[in-house]
Amino acid sequence: MMKLYFLLSFLSVLHTCASQSLIEATSSYPNLSNFTSLLRNYPVLSATFLNVTRDATILVPSNAAFLDFQHRFGHSIETLDSKLIERILQYHTLNATVKAQDMTKPAGAVVGSQLVDKMYNDRGKWAESNAKSPGQVVYISASAGGTLKRRGLAAREGVATAAVTSGGGAIARLNAVDGVWDGGIFQVVDQ
Repeated sequence: MMKLYFLLSFLSVLHTCASQSLIEATSSYPNLSNFTSLLRNYPVLSATFLNVTRDATILVPSNAAFLDFQHRFGHSIETLDSKLIERILQYHTLNATVKAQDMTKPAGAVVGSQLVDKMYNDRGKWAESNAKSPGQVVYISASAGGTLKRRGLAAREGVATAAVTSGGGAIARLNAVDGVWDGGIFQVVDQ
């Protein structure tokens, strides 16, 4: 009986140590500080991630993505209406676990997102895909030949990169970090 008590206590402590919010998990990545600050400054946005399953993957925008947004549109993302920011975060929340090892498939993968508003359901050339999602999807692919690219700093740090293409055709670089948080995993995108 005593062994069972210690085992249950140990498992409880282990679960508590392993559990962390998305803010806690991303705060250990300096290149994600703008994202972490956004969630801290706008707590209502954190609620976007409360309804995800353990199988979700969050495509967390890097600090470079925040700068890219500011250069493209002439203002920071924080100046947008919180509902629009929420929709952006829903689009960055995938309905499947996507790890580095999953990105090596030569054919790539079409993955549905939490963005289900019909207004944004622009699947582009993946309209007839087998993605079981009522909303927008992304296409994740490795480089030609089915191997992940390793470039620049990512190569030195051993981080694999792949391409994420939206239904509208925009392409962003995905840095596979396989970060873990309470709702699943997260990867880093540079746009």
